[in-house]
Amino acid sequence: MGKSIRALLVEDSDGDSQLLVQEMRQGGYNIDYLRVETPSALSKALAEKTWDIVLAEYKMPKLNGTDTLRLFKRAGLDCPFVIVSGAMSDETGAATMKAGAHDYFMKGNLTRLVPAIDRELQQAEMRREGKGASERLEHLASHDSTTDLPNYAFFAERLTVALLNAQRDQNKLAVLIMKLNRFHEMNEALGDQLCDVLLMQLGRRLTSELPSSLTFACLRSNEFGVLIPVINDSDTAVQIVHEITNILERPFIISEGLKLELQVSFGIALYPEHATTADLLIRRARAASATAKKSHNPHAFYTLEPNQNAQTRLSLVGDLRRAIIENQLFLLYQPKVDLGSLRLTGVEALVRWKHPRLGILTPDHFIPLAEQTGLIMPLTLWVFNEALRQCNVWNQATVRLNVAVNLSPWNLQSSRLPEQISGLLDSSGVSSLQLELELTESAIMANPKQANEILTSMKQMGLLITVDDFGTGYSSLAHLHRLPIDAIKIDKSFVMKMATETQDAVIVRSMIHLAHNLNLKVVAEGVENRQTMDMLRKMGCDMAQGFHISHPRPAEELPKRLDNWTGSGF
Repeated sequence: MGKSIRALLVEDSDGDSQLLVQEMRQGGYNIDYLRVETPSALSKALAEKTWDIVLAEYKMPKLNGTDTLRLFKRAGLDCPFVIVSGAMSDETGAATMKAGAHDYFMKGNLTRLVPAIDRELQQAEMRREGKGASERLEHLASHDSTTDLPNYAFFAERLTVALLNAQRDQNKLAVLIMKLNRFHEMNEALGDQLCDVLLMQLGRRLTSELPSSLTFACLRSNEFGVLIPVINDSDTAVQIVHEITNILERPFIISEGLKLELQVSFGIALYPEHATTADLLIRRARAASATAKKSHNPHAFYTLEPNQNAQTRLSLVGDLRRAIIENQLFLLYQPKVDLGSLRLTGVEALVRWKHPRLGILTPDHFIPLAEQTGLIMPLTLWVFNEALRQCNVWNQATVRLNVAVNLSPWNLQSSRLPEQISGLLDSSGVSSLQLELELTESAIMANPKQANEILTSMKQMGLLITVDDFGTGYSSLAHLHRLPIDAIKIDKSFVMKMATETQDAVIVRSMIHLAHNLNLKVVAEGVENRQTMDMLRKMGCDMAQGFHISHPRPAEELPKRLDNWTGSGF
């Protein structure tokens, strides 16, 4: 039995229409069609939006192919549009395809008709599947899998926008962090399944009963965030705390005969009093929630660090400044392997600090400090300079590797960054094609316009640009295709569990498929075993990075090990 389709024929000749219909029926299609030949009839037919394909004559007395295509595009249909003409040059046909038609051919050679329809219908179905997968992927990336509430990424995005609005309008805002008291004890007593039911009910209740102006999100398993975008004073935040507490006073019925009453603790951080960035507001609200829980109070405001901690922090700032000048910093390099050839082709430069008193410090101990004190730019330029110097050493030894350097969101606030990197490239003698920049989605979305301008400048220099930790931030692939990027790096939280978690494997496969459709390369980080690497190869992932391949290593070890890598790690 043939495939049933609905076809809209834009044709002034009933005889030619019958020939097209006959050809399609002989090709195995059960066709339900409508023929139109005037603009008004076409507009009315397109408004139905139920067509599987549109076949249009290019030259008609009352309607030409250009006008037909314009009306088709205005209607917003996602189906094939094919020109079938009795008289049209190849140049005109090519022009119509450039304008948005999917194919064209002459009526004198209808042998191409059915194969063209087969192909275009299949591609239309793939587009619809891709769109559905993209929408599902975006929802998964922005919502908590248990409660279906917005997740940390969504909350941080909303908070970033709210901060921009508050700065513009000179308003105040508040971030609340709510934690369930004795949650771990409940989890041990009830088990994961019943606790998940509890969290789902809590999410539904608060979402339905809180004002829609608030953003309520699940940040961690038993941690929830509330964004109050505009407040008059701190009393507004306390009022919301009382409102939520009252909502949660009613018991939760999570199974037959089992009722639970919840107690919660709130931490409160205010803009601009306590912090001026999204990340810092969330961290300080978390600190306040810990204070509330420890003191057995229902809520607590963030308080500034004790003098002793402030003095320690001030001392560390001075140490970091000296570390940059006196070369106490050093780089380790983690290899990336091409999954097609199983050859090492690049490395990621990872900075470490050999502190004279505290020993080896990882970036999480000093990068936030550098960002808050203005040291992030000299620190970043030091990393670039050292990575390019080492890259030149490898080039001299005929070991050609791309070197990736991470950028902070603060780096993208400097319009001088492209000029500074260009100067370092010139002095190093390394080709710009060997330098790769890695930056997170949140770094881009903090100021999308300025980020786009800076990245475009660096792209024009020939640098490769990769979006790091993809899947945990704010953007979708549909948004990223407008940015001058070459690749995405799938966050390790998806990759590490894909061998045991079916949903994570589906997400990774969807990311790879959608990225390739946008002509982006895909790097998977967090590859910690052979099974995961084999799955990624079958999915068509381009490159991989992780402990299965190699831990971060000193530069002098890498050239010795490149030829020894066999696909099972060093």
